[in-house]
Amino acid sequence: MKSAFISYIKEFMHLRRYTIRIIDAYTTWISRYIHFHNMVYPAKLADKDVEAFLTHLACDQKLAASSQSIALNSLVFLYKEVLKSPLAIDIKFKRSAIK
Repeated sequence: MKSAFISYIKEFMHLRRYTIRIIDAYTTWISRYIHFHNMVYPAKLADKDVEAFLTHLACDQKLAASSQSIALNSLVFLYKEVLKSPLAIDIKFKRSAIK
């Protein structure tokens, strides 16, 4: 069963005419972010938690830079558009070296 929060995000994006592929990609990364932080609601997390997740993707998961970029964009969207609490401009995380 999908969470009501993820369903809300999907509807939010659909009403703003995002493509199905972008909706699926963003909600997948947002779900992974929430699971990484043990199901804590994203509004209760801070920039340092975003940094930890993105660094985890590069260091532990060995994701390519393009995948890390999509994850970052999905979290920027989540905080800016959905939660109305934009991330800091200068978040610091280890960038993936894999192209």
